[in-house]
Amino acid sequence: KQGFERGDITILVRTNREGALLAQELLKEGIKPMTEESLHLGRHPGPLAVVSLMRWLLRPDDHRQGATILQCAVALREGAIKLIENNTIESDVTLESLDEASCLDKYVNIIEKEPRKEGGNKRSYGSFKTEKMLKDLFPDLDAVARSSEPLVGFVGHCCMSLGITQFYPAYAEGMMELAREISGSDESGLHGFLRQWDGKGKDRSVVTGESDDAVSIMTVHKAKGLAFKVTIVILTAKDFTKFRGVIPVKLDDESEMPVSAAMLGNYDMRDTYVEDQRVAEVNRVILDQVNVAYVAFTRAIERLDIILELESDDFDRDEFKTVGELIVKSLEVISDGKPVLEGGDLTMNQGVALVDAKPHDNIIEMQNILTGESVKHLVTIPQDEISNAVHDGLNARELGTQVHSALEKIKCIDDWESVKTNLSTGLKMGVKDRDEVVKRVEGVLALDDATRFFRKGIHVEAERDFVNTEGKVVRPDRIVREGGVWHVIDYKSSESGNKKHVRQVEDYVSMLEEIEGQEVKGWIIYTDPIKLVPVL
Repeated sequence: KQGFERGDITILVRTNREGALLAQELLKEGIKPMTEESLHLGRHPGPLAVVSLMRWLLRPDDHRQGATILQCAVALREGAIKLIENNTIESDVTLESLDEASCLDKYVNIIEKEPRKEGGNKRSYGSFKTEKMLKDLFPDLDAVARSSEPLVGFVGHCCMSLGITQFYPAYAEGMMELAREISGSDESGLHGFLRQWDGKGKDRSVVTGESDDAVSIMTVHKAKGLAFKVTIVILTAKDFTKFRGVIPVKLDDESEMPVSAAMLGNYDMRDTYVEDQRVAEVNRVILDQVNVAYVAFTRAIERLDIILELESDDFDRDEFKTVGELIVKSLEVISDGKPVLEGGDLTMNQGVALVDAKPHDNIIEMQNILTGESVKHLVTIPQDEISNAVHDGLNARELGTQVHSALEKIKCIDDWESVKTNLSTGLKMGVKDRDEVVKRVEGVLALDDATRFFRKGIHVEAERDFVNTEGKVVRPDRIVREGGVWHVIDYKSSESGNKKHVRQVEDYVSMLEEIEGQEVKGWIIYTDPIKLVPVL
């Protein structure tokens, strides 16, 4: 009615998560969004299903992948049904919803084992009949036989058989493009795809080209320096009278505390002698939120619409605590106290575009694609499972990281067997790499003069956070108290950078001496070759 096209509109939000949720809602209403987050490969059940299928093929005993595939199948089916109901996609096939609970009952076996010791508890083990589930849910899928084909062909077959190509073609094309890129590199096949996926592949986005019928969604941060014909700003209610999380706080003699600094939260500091530091942090929060609002409000060229979220219309005008309340109060002041919550035409004078939009990184450019984004929910996988790819030939740094990770799980020598068992069933490395990790860890545990640090019954703290005198958070690998003496142990892969390693442990020792007031010794354990080096 006002002469604007949907392509003229840009909606500014504070976070990517808000943008993704908004994109979902627009699509439900038949409005096409243009935003990276709405086409994020690593957050959609389609690509996640294909990746979990690859992991299962490489390790059929990993039942977690079967559960993930089921989650994705439920979400994909629900979205496909909605697309058909809304006439977004024509289909001659009648689809029925998948009942996840019923599928779990059908495809999961629970096995109870008697306790190893008399009086112990029974242990339960679950196994997932992934192959049977795949045959029932996706009869056209022949993943095992097709896995030996070229990577692009295999990914295409999976997308077609899982229904991704039909109902979510943007994601299918995104996965195919990623497979083509990997096929042209030195590392291809399922292993290569998973390595790339766990690296930057899962963060890839598919974006549509600009068009007259697509509404852009962007974070305020990305909108800096840009201008748009019609700008809609959404400001959610965030209390700026307090800060979230913890901050490093300097403690002086007045505190009568045994440390000179601590990590404290808003309510830990409120109405205490460090109130001035709390207020300073709150002021930074206020400044940040006001700056965000200022940047957002100055992006419009012809029209600006502001959507404010208020906890209550009748908020205390003298004690406002959100940017929305501050804006309402300011508008009321310049309007001589007249009500402004009814809205109205408050568009600023026409501005001028500052710079052209910057090109996106790590994206796949496409035109005229169908997103199929009516899926109500996206599948979330814990981070430790996302990174569980079977990689062949870890480099020296990656091997060192795995050795470090294993050592930090060992409080005493008795823990090693269970840690080793987890290594043998995990998916973070191939067999040869895993054997090398086991060899190095066992070498450390058997190292002369280091065995005492893993004795049963001693006081052990692993990966504990401390705040040093400069307010920085530091994390020694292992702290042991033995016979009234504290020992700080740090693990290093090799002696490269030895001087830096020594300085780091010296700092740990000084910090712990100040905290405990007792004797502290420092040690470095190198894992390749295995060696114990005293520092102090």
